[in-house]
Amino acid sequence: MDKSLARLLKDSDEASADKKKAASEAARAALAIAGKMKIEEQKHFAGQTISVVRSVAKSSAEAQQAAAKASEAAKQSELDKIVSELKNPKKSMSAVEKSSHDWDQFKEEKGIGDQLEAYAKDGYVEKQQFLQRVEERQFEAGRAERERARAMADAAAAAAKKR
Repeated sequence: MDKSLARLLKDSDEASADKKKAASEAARAALAIAGKMKIEEQKHFAGQTISVVRSVAKSSAEAQQAAAKASEAAKQSELDKIVSELKNPKKSMSAVEKSSHDWDQFKEEKGIGDQLEAYAKDGYVEKQQFLQRVEERQFEAGRAERERARAMADAAAAAAKKR
């Protein structure tokens, strides 16, 4: 059972066993709907067939297309599968896509994806964006000061003309 679900059920001591069971089933159903599924595609790269596995949300259009394709493939005979492969050749993969796929595989194997995301917050781009925001704020503050000084000078000039 999911830890968060167990904690939720543990916190509600007043709930009866039936209510706990119903809440448990509802939570599992929600997790199943909102979860992710893996889509596997075969692509050609450098004369080899590469299996590419991607994780997508179950509610996405890609997941629904993959499920429809899988159910259609299950209904096909071997001859139909061969004919469909001849009609729809496997997609080719560029070197950039292959590099990206290899990097994603490496991150998954080593389990370093979360660490990289945490450290990316301190990355070069974020620092540059921060410095840009600071510079804009300083410019705005300087502009407001210049406008205030100009208004004071105009008021002093108007007062001098009146004398």
